[in-house]
Amino acid sequence: MVVELPPGAYIGLINDHNQSWVLDMGITGPDGSKGGKPDYKGKMPKGYYVGKSATYKVLLAVRAAGWRRLG
Repeated sequence: MVVELPPGAYIGLINDHNQSWVLDMGITGPDGSKGGKPDYKGKMPKGYYVGKSATYKVLLAVRAAGWRRLG
């Protein structure tokens, strides 16, 4: 599966069919909400992150966060 998440205030995760953690996305992910690019076959270019699932079925959940700084 290929998921490209644009830069922004998103909170996301990928779990496998056994509800085991695979990868965080967005604010809590390795890209720090700067817009990560997913894995693909071949040499991995800069800016891509890999999440490997132990199952063929995965759960992808992404939510836009409308946070504002206070003060």
